[in-house]
Amino acid sequence: METECPNGYQPYDGVCPSCGSTFIGYEKRNMHMEVICLSCGRFIKHTPHYDMDLWKKSIKQRDNFICQRCGYVGTSNQVQAHHKMPVWFMPKLQYDPDNGITLCKQCHKQLHGADGTIKDKEE
Repeated sequence: METECPNGYQPYDGVCPSCGSTFIGYEKRNMHMEVICLSCGRFIKHTPHYDMDLWKKSIKQRDNFICQRCGYVGTSNQVQAHHKMPVWFMPKLQYDPDNGITLCKQCHKQLHGADGTIKDKEE
């Protein structure tokens, strides 16, 4: 049974960086929150930046640091996570692992172009 937050915050499932336990807290969009892990008692500050870092790390690890476009095998710093569906178009898919692929820096730059916009067609 899901409990609604009286302040209108959205449910948030997270993993404690200290003990690895799953916790349920609430977040208000575009603001940070603090929750307490019920297993270890640690205060956890949640920010959208923290979530994006975890998303990027999980995408790169899932794809074994291999560019899904050219096959380049790199390290975490040599590859980048890319949203298949742009976040500005579908914000609810921002942290969805199925909306991410790993690309090398060169392929990511080619896909976005020099100005950062996504190209419609591959050249």
